[in-house]
Amino acid sequence: GDIFGWEEFVHGCIDRVYDTYLLHRTAILCDPDNVIVREQFNTLDQAVTRATLVSLLGLPFTLGDDLTVLPPERMEILQKCIPPLPARPVELRRMQRLSALGLIHVRVEKPFLAYDLADFYNLSAKEEVYRFDPSAALQADCVPLHAYDYWRDEYLGLWEGPTALTLRPYESRVIALHPVAAHPQLLSTSRHVSQGAQELTQLLWREEAACLEGRSQLPAGLDYAVVVAAPAGWRPRAAAETLASQVWRFRFRTEAAGEFAWSIPFEKE
Repeated sequence: GDIFGWEEFVHGCIDRVYDTYLLHRTAILCDPDNVIVREQFNTLDQAVTRATLVSLLGLPFTLGDDLTVLPPERMEILQKCIPPLPARPVELRRMQRLSALGLIHVRVEKPFLAYDLADFYNLSAKEEVYRFDPSAALQADCVPLHAYDYWRDEYLGLWEGPTALTLRPYESRVIALHPVAAHPQLLSTSRHVSQGAQELTQLLWREEAACLEGRSQLPAGLDYAVVVAAPAGWRPRAAAETLASQVWRFRFRTEAAGEFAWSIPFEKE
């Protein structure tokens, strides 16, 4: 039958995906059933987790709510998770779920941008702590990594070694992890839970002009935010919201649907 309540989602979707995900996009498409986010069946954190897992696992995304009556904050969850990524993360290799805590690791590699997405999720009704070592989990050298939390909309600083993340009951925390660059660099975007992988079609740091330029495929009438970090000694020459030392949020507004060109000029102090 259809999956409505949280326990049905855990046992009828998550546990079955653990059983069959090795075959996803090779022999079958794993079907997560309807993605339901309405308040009748979910807290807000549960709704975010349901939609996020389906999106980042690259599963078919079937809407299960009446969109004409869905509150704006829940409609926004769907908007930020559609379309699902054409991804096949490798962390769900076990044939059964071992605990209420889990990780989905997606490696994003575009010709102009490469970074890691880590979705830490908590399926239980109590607060949990996820202990994470980037160098081991991402199979990469433990260099400083900029960490940005998408759903909390928060810059977490530089991760240089093992860290501990506190997760509310049923919460998902999707962290974008970027190696530190020698020039201003993109950390996150607001359009999609993948923080850039879905909509970015071009990204370029133009050294001679000291300008970060990008192109994003976006709908009309969208408030679009881009988060950028820069090494010490750099500062933006555009209006920005300061999130932390050398980290800023820049806001744009699209008029028409299609490819939206944006640029952020910098200067050295």
